[in-house]
Amino acid sequence: MKMISLLYHDVINNNSMLSSGFCDSGSRHFKLSKELFIKHIDMVSTIPTYTVGLRVLDVLKSVNNLNVLFTFDDGGISGHMYIADILEKQGWFGHFFITAEKIGKPAFMNKNHLIDLKNRGHLIGTHSYSHPMRMSICDWNTLLWEWGESKNRLSDIIAEDITVGAIPGGYYSKKVAMAASQVGIKVLFTSEPVYSIHSVDDCIVLGRFTISRNTSPIAIKKIVLDINYYQLRQILAWNFKKIFKTFMGRHYLTLRKFLLDRCNIA
Repeated sequence: MKMISLLYHDVINNNSMLSSGFCDSGSRHFKLSKELFIKHIDMVSTIPTYTVGLRVLDVLKSVNNLNVLFTFDDGGISGHMYIADILEKQGWFGHFFITAEKIGKPAFMNKNHLIDLKNRGHLIGTHSYSHPMRMSICDWNTLLWEWGESKNRLSDIIAEDITVGAIPGGYYSKKVAMAASQVGIKVLFTSEPVYSIHSVDDCIVLGRFTISRNTSPIAIKKIVLDINYYQLRQILAWNFKKIFKTFMGRHYLTLRKFLLDRCNIA
């Protein structure tokens, strides 16, 4: 089974960067215009060999060989305002990973939004409680609390057990997955651009290809279809950044912000 997971964040209208989700320089780089997102969806809809827009829990139970999943991090209000409607026009579902601390805050979805999305068939998952930028350096108790508190709050809201999560900030480690598994997360998405699927304890770990506001519709199609320049560029960039994250520690985020503010690069 091959799953290609696309990692989106927010979809905005009229270049309104403050309208949905986090608004720091890093987050702004991943806010797509509504028009571009629709073009992405239209492009994926032209790829006939893939099963598109199912929930990951359904895919894992199915016999489909090729699957495209749509995931959306942070819990910005555009999930309810734009994204769900656009997906539903194709008969597709999304995975919305919610930063529990932000529920009901300005530019983020509230409880009623989450309940409505769940009732419409979309998957609600955890994106941790407070969205720590370097989750892999958190101690064990903090990891259990981040996953557990978020899971419990979201479960209470949608009246359904939360068993799927996504790691914030791209800082994956085996310990992060072990903590997620311990609190009952069965499927965990990273931000690493890989197709491979592996397990940590009772948790299935999946990679994702990150989509930015500069990703073209043709790039989306080529990412989905096969190994190519667009995929390799993400893979090389990801591994290059892993080296810097390891050796620079917290200073990596400072450098990243500097570059994003001045050069508009990821």
